[in-house]
Amino acid sequence: MKALTLILPFLCSAIHADLLTQASPAEPSALKSQYHLLRPTPDALLRDLSPDRPDATESPITLDAGHFALEASLFDYRRDRGQETFTYGSLNFKAGLSSQLDLQAITDLRTDDEGNQDTFGNLTLRLKWNLYGNDSGDSALALLPYITAPTRDGEWEGGLIIPWSTQLTDQIGLGLMAEIDYLHDGRDHNFEFLHTAVLGISLTSKLGTYLEYIGI
Repeated sequence: MKALTLILPFLCSAIHADLLTQASPAEPSALKSQYHLLRPTPDALLRDLSPDRPDATESPITLDAGHFALEASLFDYRRDRGQETFTYGSLNFKAGLSSQLDLQAITDLRTDDEGNQDTFGNLTLRLKWNLYGNDSGDSALALLPYITAPTRDGEWEGGLIIPWSTQLTDQIGLGLMAEIDYLHDGRDHNFEFLHTAVLGISLTSKLGTYLEYIGI
């Protein structure tokens, strides 16, 4: 199956929770394990924000404990075997649970090829667990299980996503992802395997682009 996705203006904003503790900038990152949802990581220890969008390849880096982020794709267009799908307001809300875990809730408004608009998309809950590379090293790996509740459609779905990334140069990063899904096709459930590869390129300190392969 081949798909073409066009992502227009993309908004990603991080909303920091109030700090409950203070830490010295010299405090080692190993001490970040003491922070959690109700005891946020201090500003001096925050890692760079690593969003999961707009590319399809997920980031293995989690959100710092006690902090929140909202990623939003304002408009997406997909054409698959002649069927066009329009998605409006795809939202991914994240909450940092610990130094290695974050919880994500994803939903969207969708219009299908017949112009029938849904008022609320299916709700997907995901738990990202970083295995290594959150705060040190040039590469990182995570496990990202998810479950989709039938808030719009009538069937439960789920799967496991395994994202990995590495920094090739100061300006170029490589991301690889394998994903096993248990999806409903309208008649019954089937397993589907998705794999991606992405090159992220920093053009300036504030501007970048990416080139991505997606296979299903």
